[in-house]
Amino acid sequence: MSLYLVMPGVEMSLEVFVPLQVEEAFAIQWERLKTSKEREKFANRVAQQLQLVLPQCVDWDIREPTQAQLTYAQLIAQQLGIPLPSEARKFRYHTAMFLETYSEQVKPKRSQDPSAEKVATGGQRSALEFVLRTRRQNDPSQDAPPTLTEQPKPTE
Repeated sequence: MSLYLVMPGVEMSLEVFVPLQVEEAFAIQWERLKTSKEREKFANRVAQQLQLVLPQCVDWDIREPTQAQLTYAQLIAQQLGIPLPSEARKFRYHTAMFLETYSEQVKPKRSQDPSAEKVATGGQRSALEFVLRTRRQNDPSQDAPPTLTEQPKPTE
């Protein structure tokens, strides 16, 4: 049996072959549906399933962006005060290009944050990590990992 997906707007007719067992099950199901209302409900169920499967059939770059990509892109656009292009809202490739272009511009702004001055760098970071690790080993009650912005507590 073949199913046909037709998109008249782009003159596309796609023949989809299905196994004999699926063909038989569809025929039995269709015969069970006596009213147009029942057939409409069945068509809606098929449409719902196709909406889940069809997007996975297209190339990655024209799929919808993931929720994580879209959220991150919106955050970057907001922080930079620029609009998120409509293409980036629709297509994964354009979202990825937006993120690649603008995510680096957000990072320098973070380092200009006044609280960033408290972060240890270089040798200070290594020394501080050693102190914090030693302190955790000596005091197991400190389950939460300390941040590098913490100042070492004086030992008694």
